[in-house]
Amino acid sequence: MSAMGSQRMPETAWLGLDLGTQSVRAMLVSETGEIIGIGSEKLNSERSGGKHEQIPDEWWKAASAASRAALASLPADSIVAGVAIDGTSGTILLTDSRGRPLTAGLMYDDTRTADEAKCVNEVGATVWQMLGYNRMQASRGLPKLLWLLKHHGPLTDGTRLMHQSDVINERLVGEPVATDTSKALNTGVDLISERWPHQVFADLGVPPEILPPVVRAGIVLGLVNAAASAETSLPQRTPVIAGMTDGCAAQIDADKEVALLRYNSDVAPIVNHQSSKESQ
Repeated sequence: MSAMGSQRMPETAWLGLDLGTQSVRAMLVSETGEIIGIGSEKLNSERSGGKHEQIPDEWWKAASAASRAALASLPADSIVAGVAIDGTSGTILLTDSRGRPLTAGLMYDDTRTADEAKCVNEVGATVWQMLGYNRMQASRGLPKLLWLLKHHGPLTDGTRLMHQSDVINERLVGEPVATDTSKALNTGVDLISERWPHQVFADLGVPPEILPPVVRAGIVLGLVNAAASAETSLPQRTPVIAGMTDGCAAQIDADKEVALLRYNSDVAPIVNHQSSKESQ
């Protein structure tokens, strides 16, 4: 066997991040599903009555720390082929034009939005029924958005709606990114057209300019930039892949019956990305 023929091909690894309620967890896996490294970093919440908030900047700090811990086990000759993130369903915030938080993150089970949910269901009833949403609960993203618009005060130019994992994706890439359809589902996206129902939103008083573009899970959103690489230990120019909510990721987990996903659902978007590539 020649020297060239005996050379070992670099191993490909994938990083998944799960933004949970109590912690951010990271898992680094090989192409064959072997766990290479894991990491975890605690998160703090502020709860009172129906209120449940977290500080968005802490999501980034925890995601960076968990990533560094998982990537510490990456073999020197390995290639990180992509990173994907899942987050809690219905967790949103408002940011400025540069992605800096203007509000706390309203968590998925924050239920201060009963009045807003009633309004959402009255105004959008026809559309929700057509799309199979039926009625939106107070914990969904769209009632939370109305609550934030009401309590935040006058909007400044460039104010944007972001979902939990959008915050991390944007920090990784260094520029505005699209959100995925599974997260946007809770905020009222039309899954048939894969667009926001702008007439309903106009009737609800939601400015269209604050809404992010919407893409399917598995789409490459951009590449890890130098600043994010330094904080997370992810190699610069690693593809950042659109993930999904934790619930949708868990469904892929069950469908694939992949043992490693039972540790957590954080790499399910990567499995979905791989499946999409293989079917092309």
